[in-house]
Amino acid sequence: MKPLSGVRIIEFDGLGPVTFAGMMLADLGAEVVRLTRSATAGAPVFADVGGEVLHRGRAAVEVNLKDSADHARVLDLVAQADAVIEGFRPGVLERLGIDPAVPYALFVGRITRQKGLAHLLRAATEVPGQLVLCAGAPDTPEIAAETAALVAELQAARPGVVLISDMLPRADVVQLLSHATAFVCPSVYEPLGIVNLEAMACGTAVVASDVGGIPEVVVDGATGVLVHYDEADPRGFEADLAAALTGVLADPVRAAALGRAGRERAVAAFDWDAIAVQTLALYASVLR
Repeated sequence: MKPLSGVRIIEFDGLGPVTFAGMMLADLGAEVVRLTRSATAGAPVFADVGGEVLHRGRAAVEVNLKDSADHARVLDLVAQADAVIEGFRPGVLERLGIDPAVPYALFVGRITRQKGLAHLLRAATEVPGQLVLCAGAPDTPEIAAETAALVAELQAARPGVVLISDMLPRADVVQLLSHATAFVCPSVYEPLGIVNLEAMACGTAVVASDVGGIPEVVVDGATGVLVHYDEADPRGFEADLAAALTGVLADPVRAAALGRAGRERAVAAFDWDAIAVQTLALYASVLR
């Protein structure tokens, strides 16, 4: 008998060392159930995925954390488990003051001119649902004061504006990304925009400006919506950003479809396996 026989473990599928931890626990005899998003499960519910090296010895359960029935299902599975690995499990939203029953757009970033937060705050007056702002570490006292004033003005004008200024654990951020209806990136400058890729990896639609390397990650109309940014017309950008966000938040079916496509693109084009193949091909082309 293996040392962990009879131990029940829930593994929340994710990036990083979690996959290896689940694999090792399963090798030691634990009954590991991997909760995975539907875009990547690649197997029927509770099907054995032992054919995949990293997922060997575990069962896969497809879940959509944006769905209330699946949310309850996950809570039930967690309640029956002896241990849980990874951290983005239900309960984080409520603790942070977010209503899980109301769609929300999420911003994650530093308070800096580059991230365009002021544009979002001016655009969000009439945007439906909740607006969750994980925003901290202001560059200067001046931008901190400006942002605080804009947030206060927005909170006075409409309900559902949640400001989270503290640095959150990675697991909590993943939870916020996984539950968001839309992720919003109003940057005025962005070399690549890895945060958009992180949102896509969590199966969330992205609404972003079309600056820098963002269009390399977000495919307009397929994995999200790109909004043109013109430095000479900031009010036009804010109006277009509001319209794009409203369009995604008001149409959950479309938002879900964009999120699924984003997850598929993140895995296919930006997963470490895909990057390794591309890197090897580049070296091979140079050596020819």
